[in-house]
Amino acid sequence: MTCRRESLTKVQSKRTRKLEYIQNIRNHPEIYKPFLIVLVLSVVQQFSGMSVIRAYVVKIFDQIFSMEDMNTKIELDYNFYNYTSNSNNSCKGEIHKTSQLAYISAIIIGVFRLVASLALANLLLRFKRRIMYLISLFLSIACLLTFSLFSYLSSGSVTLTYRWCSLVAACFLVFSVQLGVQTLPLLLSGELFPSDIRATCKGLTRCWTCLLLVVSLKLFPWIETGLTLYGTFLVFSGVLIIFIPITFFILPETKDLSLERIQHYFRTNSVLDTQSQADSNSSTPTPTHNNEVIY
Repeated sequence: MTCRRESLTKVQSKRTRKLEYIQNIRNHPEIYKPFLIVLVLSVVQQFSGMSVIRAYVVKIFDQIFSMEDMNTKIELDYNFYNYTSNSNNSCKGEIHKTSQLAYISAIIIGVFRLVASLALANLLLRFKRRIMYLISLFLSIACLLTFSLFSYLSSGSVTLTYRWCSLVAACFLVFSVQLGVQTLPLLLSGELFPSDIRATCKGLTRCWTCLLLVVSLKLFPWIETGLTLYGTFLVFSGVLIIFIPITFFILPETKDLSLERIQHYFRTNSVLDTQSQADSNSSTPTPTHNNEVIY
């Protein structure tokens, strides 16, 4: 009974602290500032094109590798079933067969994504979060522009050279995005928020990310119809270029920093110095913060 009362007391105290945070959110910059940072990074994440490629990879590369621009559509005449004894209705329709190269492209891109995820697990231990994110952002913009260029050239060419170049650009885009733009918003949501309200903040940011994901996937067919494929990814690159100065100024460095120091940074707008943090940890051992595992 004593253990049960203690557990109930802890649960009630956590709820009380959460309500206090929500009611006095203006007095807690260590909560709303990281929250806004993750929201902005989630917007950049969706405009990187990774979610669109992952969901419409077969459709995109079927359009790139299809031979429709060479007037080789397969036209078949077929008859409807006889619903009445005297009806003999016939209809001429178009049947488009999905290119096998589209499925091969999906497999290749999936392999590149796997390799990028394995490389990310090693790079996170060696390089700073901020540097990795900015490098990933610049590489993603370059790959988006390259993919748009080759998609435009392949639309007016009968050769397969530009089509395969589009696939190569998409593979490098997936690799570049996976190194920072796609993954670090989820990672930072486990490093920036205070421990007693982290679950709530992570749930809200994940909800925002899922909402943006659904909106982007639903709007992509309409945007692609109006702007064409290369125009859509060109717009994506333009949006990322606009967000370069924003992410440069708001993105903090969290590698090798304790949660207490990160909260102090958001409260006082001081400079985060990882070297001084490492020196202080080596001279005076302090309990480290165990980050949650991000799946």
